[in-house]
Amino acid sequence: MKLPTEMTLQQIAHVLGGRVEGPSDLKVGAVATSPFLAGENDLALVFDDKAVSRLADCKAKALVVAEGAKTDRPRIIVVRPMLAIQKMLSAIAPQKYAPAVGVHPSAVVDASAEIAETAAIGPLVVVGPKSKIGAGTKV
Repeated sequence: MKLPTEMTLQQIAHVLGGRVEGPSDLKVGAVATSPFLAGENDLALVFDDKAVSRLADCKAKALVVAEGAKTDRPRIIVVRPMLAIQKMLSAIAPQKYAPAVGVHPSAVVDASAEIAETAAIGPLVVVGPKSKIGAGTKV
């Protein structure tokens, strides 16, 4: 998963609630959920004991590991791996756009259309003749 922008291990550790061992200013551009599919600029999530023992096959620049994992690579150590995964996914998930309540100035609304007061009509939307947009609707 590509990050919106390159991030340092320190920035990611802050999001995850972990601690960095190695250069905290090291930057990564993506997160790999499998250490064996990671690229050279990736941060790999490594929480399986078998995967930790096979890290020689991993190309990732840095790792996120559970407390007690043994590796010489730059890493972020977390106490609760599953929570770290959830925090990481939440942090990099694209934000959904939702227009504000009302009609955007660039929207085109036919005079015969009925639009509820709490409806949200976004930019460049066209509302045709005799259309009905109900309360709380987002277009």
